[in-house]
Amino acid sequence: MTKAEPVSIRFDDEVMVVLKKLAAKDDRTISYVVNKLVTEQLKARRLLK
Repeated sequence: MTKAEPVSIRFDDEVMVVLKKLAAKDDRTISYVVNKLVTEQLKARRLLK
């Protein structure tokens, strides 16, 4: 797997609370959760295989 490029992004407090809950539930990082959600949306829109 290639090394991912870091990206800085700001989230509203409400979104951050949900991301933290999702990450904790699955014992994952917030970065992992965000990457997974973005990847799923890109695949759903057929912009990514």
